[in-house]
Amino acid sequence: MANRKQGDLRIEDFGMDLQSKRARMKRIALVILSAWKAKANGHRDRIRSAYKKSLTVYSDERMAEVTFGKGGGKDLALAMMIEHGMGPGGIGTEGQYDVRSFLLRGGKGKMRVGPSGPTKVVPFSHSKAAVASLGGKDLADKMSSASFKASVDSGKEKTVWGHSIKSSELPGPLRATNVTKLDTQGKTYTAFRHKAHILSGAVKKASSYAKGSQTSGTTTFRTASWSGDPWMHPGVKARKYGEQIRRDLTTLLEGMI
Repeated sequence: MANRKQGDLRIEDFGMDLQSKRARMKRIALVILSAWKAKANGHRDRIRSAYKKSLTVYSDERMAEVTFGKGGGKDLALAMMIEHGMGPGGIGTEGQYDVRSFLLRGGKGKMRVGPSGPTKVVPFSHSKAAVASLGGKDLADKMSSASFKASVDSGKEKTVWGHSIKSSELPGPLRATNVTKLDTQGKTYTAFRHKAHILSGAVKKASSYAKGSQTSGTTTFRTASWSGDPWMHPGVKARKYGEQIRRDLTTLLEGMI
């Protein structure tokens, strides 16, 4: 190989050698990743976190790409709903839907069969801030105190139940004005915000960890079945942030390529 002479030009001087190309591809992918993640900043914490976790950069000797759909479980499901929408046909559709059509189809949670068909007990979690907002600071402090006995899991599908919140301890039922609506089948029903107070029957669930620390959270349980009013959800609109980023690529990468 001939020695390089003063004034000689090589391809690496222009950033066109293989190593420089790889580094540039990685920088471009990271710019796209940052811009794509920023699209989720307008969502509340839980959704924003789940969406950002679903995005990652993959690179090897030949390429670098931004991938959507990383992970699994509830985080990925939330991310997919935001990106592709959620409606009566599941992820990838839009429009209102009866939540029971998914809850009573199967999946996680023990299914029982009653007079009206399948039933499932559905847990709902509430933060201390939500408890204070819905039931008052005194109630939130009461549930956080050591004197309010927590419910503890004690083996497979077994729980030692502690204290629970009675309806008489709550500031009246949280109901909206009665409104007549149509369900997905075109049938009318009376829509309530909640038929009973959202915190009625609330318990404190404790979780122990190996290092000895313990956390607790407030949980309520409601039974889903085909009897009674539908559990209507307005649906989730597809944001299609990936398509937005693709349309903006020229502006986004101006000066980099």
